[in-house]
Amino acid sequence: MNISVYDKEKFELLRNHYGLIPAQLHNLYLDPNDLEVEHITKAVEKANELGIPIYEIPHMAAAVEVLLNDFLNNGSNHRSRSIKRLNDGWKAFVKFFINEDKWKNHSYIPAKPKAVCDYIEYRYNNGIHRNTLKLELWAIRAVHRATGMPDPTMAKSVESAVGKFITQQALDERFIKQATPLGYDAITLLLQKWRYSCNITTRRNLAFIVTAYEGLFRYSEIANIKMKHLKLRDDGSLLVTLPITKTNHSGDADIVVLSKHTRDLIEEYMSLANISYKDTSEESPYLFKPVSAWGKEIKTNNKILMHNSIMTLLKNAHKEIYKGFDKDEIPKAYTSHSMRVGAAQDMFKRGVELSRIMKAGRWSSSSMPMRYGRGHIADGATTEILQSLFEK
Repeated sequence: MNISVYDKEKFELLRNHYGLIPAQLHNLYLDPNDLEVEHITKAVEKANELGIPIYEIPHMAAAVEVLLNDFLNNGSNHRSRSIKRLNDGWKAFVKFFINEDKWKNHSYIPAKPKAVCDYIEYRYNNGIHRNTLKLELWAIRAVHRATGMPDPTMAKSVESAVGKFITQQALDERFIKQATPLGYDAITLLLQKWRYSCNITTRRNLAFIVTAYEGLFRYSEIANIKMKHLKLRDDGSLLVTLPITKTNHSGDADIVVLSKHTRDLIEEYMSLANISYKDTSEESPYLFKPVSAWGKEIKTNNKILMHNSIMTLLKNAHKEIYKGFDKDEIPKAYTSHSMRVGAAQDMFKRGVELSRIMKAGRWSSSSMPMRYGRGHIADGATTEILQSLFEK
């Protein structure tokens, strides 16, 4: 990419002002003739790392404006009704910035999590319905992602503010000690960032997380899934047999059906790792296998994916999802239960009946799913939720 004289002067000023070396400026270059979300995302991440205000980067304002207008007009394959809702939700947020003295001199893209929290309180005082707030937060989330900016709605403080908005009991919810949920919103980001990687470890991790989410699997359940436990179904779904689970020791196996979309992710990982459904020998029996250094090939042994490996993959997912956030805005680390918690909460939010949630998660009593769902509003189980993601 050719750098104009103007850009060279701007970058020289940046370098001198912030005491940088030339190599540190590499990801800050934006080509006004070739603007892509990925380029902006890298520039924003680098600017945050170096402590540089993002709009000091040449062409950043123009780049964001181009992507924003394109997204609001075309909606990235959204239906016309969704585009209208997107615009209405975003305009409401921008109007808040313009009219509020505290924020009118601040940028609304990227918006700070504190600004979104204030907006939630402002809308609460206006008496809007919680479903309207959900649409407006979706618009804020969608616009930030479409323009390559950090998504402020993923911040811990925003999640707490939403909980407070939804129920007066949210303060109790805030202090319940449970795993940080890894749900629908996080999975959308991981699909964007990981699905087309050529690294076996990355693709295995993505398949693992989505499988754990849809199946509401405990670590002991998903880590012990063997190739012989899998059965292909004519409708494209995948049947998983669980011989023994935490709450079922009867000898009668539990059955979990995974959607075609999750099966596709599993098979993409299997293809990259050269794994076949016919590989049912006890020499390397497990679906999710350890991978050698650098993610180039699977390890052919009879060992399960150990818990510390699971924690490493979740640590990488957490890091990917919360790139660009201030430290105090990042929720605590994921655990092997995070997908199970996220799935339960997503089902509660969509109005799924408690009995159906208990069946999906193989809970023998209502106490744990009720604890996961406390503070979340009560329309589909995890398969239906993922369906909406893949069919956008």
